[in-house]
Amino acid sequence: MISSCSPDTSYFGSPEFLLLSLHGATAISVPIHLFGMYCILFRTPEQMKSVKFYFLNLHIWIALYDYSVCLLTVPMLLLPTMAGYTLGLLTNMGVPNILQTISVFLFLEYVLLSILAIFENRFHIVCNFNWKPYWTSVRHFWLGAHYLIGLVILIPFVFLTPDQDIAKKLILKQLPCLPDYIYNAPIFVTSDNYSYHITVLVTFLIFGVSEAILIILLLITNTIQQLRAKKMSQKLFEIQKKFFIALVIQMMVPMIFLLIPLSYACCAIFYNYYNQAITNIGVVMESTHGIMSTIVMIFIHRPYRDAFFSMFSKRPRSTSSKSSQRFNASNNRVVPLIVLWAARQMSQNTNLTCHNVDSYYSSPEFLANSVHIVTAISNPTHILGLYIILTKTPNSMKSVKWYFLNSHIWVIIYDNFLGVLVIPFVLIPTWSGYTLGLLRHIGVSDLTMNALILWACTNTLLSNLAIFENSFHIVCKYSWMNKWTPWRNYWLAAHFSYAALVFVPFWFLIPDQVEAVKNVFKKIPCIPDSVRSEPIFVVTEDFTYQLISLVSFLIIGTTEFVVFIICLVRNILQQLRSKKISKKTYDLQIKFFTALMVQTMVPTVLLIVPLNFTWMAILNNYYDQASTNFVLLFETLHGFCATVVMIFIHHAYRQAFLNMFFKCLMKTEEERPRSVISVGPTLIIADKV
Repeated sequence: MISSCSPDTSYFGSPEFLLLSLHGATAISVPIHLFGMYCILFRTPEQMKSVKFYFLNLHIWIALYDYSVCLLTVPMLLLPTMAGYTLGLLTNMGVPNILQTISVFLFLEYVLLSILAIFENRFHIVCNFNWKPYWTSVRHFWLGAHYLIGLVILIPFVFLTPDQDIAKKLILKQLPCLPDYIYNAPIFVTSDNYSYHITVLVTFLIFGVSEAILIILLLITNTIQQLRAKKMSQKLFEIQKKFFIALVIQMMVPMIFLLIPLSYACCAIFYNYYNQAITNIGVVMESTHGIMSTIVMIFIHRPYRDAFFSMFSKRPRSTSSKSSQRFNASNNRVVPLIVLWAARQMSQNTNLTCHNVDSYYSSPEFLANSVHIVTAISNPTHILGLYIILTKTPNSMKSVKWYFLNSHIWVIIYDNFLGVLVIPFVLIPTWSGYTLGLLRHIGVSDLTMNALILWACTNTLLSNLAIFENSFHIVCKYSWMNKWTPWRNYWLAAHFSYAALVFVPFWFLIPDQVEAVKNVFKKIPCIPDSVRSEPIFVVTEDFTYQLISLVSFLIIGTTEFVVFIICLVRNILQQLRSKKISKKTYDLQIKFFTALMVQTMVPTVLLIVPLNFTWMAILNNYYDQASTNFVLLFETLHGFCATVVMIFIHHAYRQAFLNMFFKCLMKTEEERPRSVISVGPTLIIADKV
């Protein structure tokens, strides 16, 4: 029987949530996939024609995999078993469940094989070796054999399907805490013995990964050898290197959205853990892989990026048409690891690319109107969140109440700095611009406003770190915890103090404004006259100190965050195995920990994405005022998203919200099943709450 099971009839564990989420993902992905297809077919330049077919092949399989999950099958999986039922179009058309299962696996295999094919193509084009003529003659057979094997290994799935009546009874016996609607669903069991399935799929994956690593290593070593033997110029080497790094980013970044759900599935099977809500969220995350893959492809390659930006520009870009068609691999530069090198590159890179100079989206009016609208929506939401934290937090969550309040207050401060008090009109790739907010009209200096925004942002991130440290302190029982307890408050105070002190040197690094503004106009000659007439303020012309301090702060904080999470998860599992906590307490702690992860990670994306654009724009000396305005607008949505997620991810807050606005739809306390545990449960910590 299952070792840990949480009966769940919450909305996140329901088929309605799965259907709505996957259909929403489909509605978003269709136009993105179509635009990606358009870019590959019509905007791929001659210099990229060698990868055009391979990009197209990958894009088609990604789209098919997306639609097989989101539209055609919509799998309601019952992990840790290989069972479930489907809600998609193929079910309504009478297609057998086993064929639906095979089709999803097949499309996923072909997505991975298409990635392997792209790297093999680069290997074949770039590398020079003695046996290249032989490889040229067999490479298509090699690739075709992979696609054929991917299909053949799935055929035995049909013959390994167990008797469904017997298998369903075993599944229901293994998962005794299923909601009623699952008992009544047409459950299909793919297999009651995983031996063949795991063997062939893992073997296929290991061979594919090994081949990809081998090809990448050969590609790198052979390219370096050609450079040393002077068979390749330094310029060509740099272009090949940057395009190769762009390919790695294009393939690896979206892969996260495949690996995280697959990792959870492996852990759930290994620990025999059933949680329908987390499984549904994993399926939804899996379905976003194609969206992320297409977006990364568009923005990582310059011709596709230009095609996207041209859709929102009133006139052609200010650079010549010849340069717009040139395959400039320098624009595929990725973030380097050495901060000082990055700072030097920022100051030396003078080949500016301009976009969207005079469209409405690049105007200060668009920025001000947009952030005012977002603030008008978010502030009532913030007040509601504040009210719920203060008055609706149950006693079982009292240990996190003030940490939630601290985080929420910093979110509000950061949002209102961006949307009301400052409203920075930033001229990226320089650290300059002017403000449109209230503080400008009461005489607050531009540098002070910049420091206040960064200070609020760092404290928002620190408040999230404090929440996880608090959970770590309450839940974990290490031998050295008695030493950590008296120091934890000093540790936290030191972080908040550093977050304030790190900005003090900014005041001593301000350049001469007259010369600095001239340099900004020289660096960005396409700035509109309406912007030139504004009181532009330049924070710095040398990014060295700013990068070192902020990146070091981010790296240290992220490292501490990861350490807390690892210690928390390991200690909970150790306490369960040693029977120091009950299974019920274990389930509640895991659910609450998952809720915290969702609460902090989902809104954090709205912080990280704009920061990544800023970083890339500075490194590539890329000016696009419309995109910068959208980035700031995106950033102001962080607080609204954080508050909404907090309210709906925690059971107590969700109930409070539903009671306030949908009371007529709520069940009475007597009607509500008492055995049901929400995805975001109240915190019950053994011996401490």
